[in-house]
Amino acid sequence: MRWHSYRARWRGAEYDASPDVRAGRLWIRLRRATPAEGFEEVAPGRYVRPVPAEECEAVVFVTTVGTWRGVPCQVHDARDGHTGERPGGDAGEPADGDLGGPVSEPAGGHLDRHLGGHLGGHCGELLVEYTGGLAPVARALGLPRAERGVYRGWVRRDEVLGLREHVVPLDM
Repeated sequence: MRWHSYRARWRGAEYDASPDVRAGRLWIRLRRATPAEGFEEVAPGRYVRPVPAEECEAVVFVTTVGTWRGVPCQVHDARDGHTGERPGGDAGEPADGDLGGPVSEPAGGHLDRHLGGHLGGHCGELLVEYTGGLAPVARALGLPRAERGVYRGWVRRDEVLGLREHVVPLDM
């Protein structure tokens, strides 16, 4: 399950990707699950092809965002069960509601890709980070401070609304 990732479009096809600096030059490692010309198998069912970043038609960074109790948040992880205290009340049963939301269109329409199965699964809680930038609001919501200016905690999955991908085009 990935809640944030890089993606790239190269020669008209879209790939999961990761940036890589080699000898002071930016490369993009394209990944796929099936063999293809120029892709090297690095593990069973995992094929990689590094290409210079300037050869990519688009490279984007994708995060999963939504709202929790009316405030903006970014999702970092999911889990089925619950242990210990958390913001938002007592432990509950995993929700079965649909969390699918609209996909945010990046500027220029780069990589307008449908959300993967991670939003439609049946996880009980999501690890959310408040992104509104106001520490008093985060504290009032009961989110623990992870580091200076960062408030993050496990919340009931069904309390996080409007989950969608936020796509940021990167200049190469």
